[in-house]
Amino acid sequence: MPGYVEKSDSSSAQVRALASALNNKHFDIYSTGLLSRSLARWFSWLPKDIVSAGARIAAVRIGVPQSASSFVRSNDMASSVAALYPQREYKSLLIGAPNGGISHIGSIIDAPFLTSHFLLCFNDIRNVDDVYTTLFRARRLAMEIIRNNPDVHVVAHYDPVHDRPVLLFINHLRAKLTSVPRSYDHFISKHLAHDGVLILIRCKYSWLQYKVRDRFSFQIGGLGGIPDFEYLEGSERLIKYRSLQKGLKTRDGGWRLKSTKYPIEQMPESEWGGMPQFEEAVADYAAKKGIPLLVLTANHPEQYSELAFDLHVEASARDGVEPLFVFADCFNQLDPFANLSSRLIPLWLPYYCDRSYSFAKRMISKVSRDSTILLTIHPSLADPFDMVPL
Repeated sequence: MPGYVEKSDSSSAQVRALASALNNKHFDIYSTGLLSRSLARWFSWLPKDIVSAGARIAAVRIGVPQSASSFVRSNDMASSVAALYPQREYKSLLIGAPNGGISHIGSIIDAPFLTSHFLLCFNDIRNVDDVYTTLFRARRLAMEIIRNNPDVHVVAHYDPVHDRPVLLFINHLRAKLTSVPRSYDHFISKHLAHDGVLILIRCKYSWLQYKVRDRFSFQIGGLGGIPDFEYLEGSERLIKYRSLQKGLKTRDGGWRLKSTKYPIEQMPESEWGGMPQFEEAVADYAAKKGIPLLVLTANHPEQYSELAFDLHVEASARDGVEPLFVFADCFNQLDPFANLSSRLIPLWLPYYCDRSYSFAKRMISKVSRDSTILLTIHPSLADPFDMVPL
């Protein structure tokens, strides 16, 4: 992928993990060798303060110079995704909004996934709670990206709770496709079987956002146990949280823009929600090319995880094998090849919040009580109050 695309982002992780599975390889998101993994195991036994300091030093490596915004090109990002997959014929291809469930679905039906989302992390040192400076600098970067990419909608993703540690030095912008890029057209034309089907992932998960300009919006908060309106309106628990964090304080604990000229609209959520313009473009594209189109619509990314779970259970039943292991993975921590090669029923969790915990309990009730539950969790420097303790 181009150097300006964050490779550990939820979207990049999903396509890289699926590509590894289709190449019959395990996926290691951080590409660590045996020595690094061994040291990391010992590192985790050190005192918490030392672990946190070391992790923060490593995290500073995330991000690119703001000047990189002038080099962002939608077709280059899409081309890098298409290049990840084995260049052979497929009976089906997935395209649209990303999530971990789609990676597990793609692996079991042998279908590459062409994502419509790309995260760009720009170096930007500022106060974490300064919403105005964050927006001002994000707007400048977004205008440069939009100017060079007429087929992209940019969302500035500002989550001062779940992303708090990295917001010290990073401004997150997510580029979301609004049309089918040339490189995706080329990949589909070359690798989809003549009787194959295109599967559109239409995730309708939404979030309140400020509409700053055409094709540029500003989102405060993200998926977890805090609803979108609470980030804007504030609450007693946010007042308490901000006090504990010793950051900039407000009377209500919220981060809304006061006396703003920007309207607030219900928009596709930055990370998981699909852009309607892109979905319409895919439908038009399939109609013009005469390609059968299957649309998988859901209101929340968890629903795709449930479909992946059920597909694996069905595959085990088809082969006369009772599933004895469930492998619960989280956010960008997944390895679809492990699930395929070891008969681990996949249970992808969007995050480590209370909703994901409730979802996990419901899904685990579908398998035998004798099943072993394996868990890998997303490592985070943040300590949000909506996190479920281990």
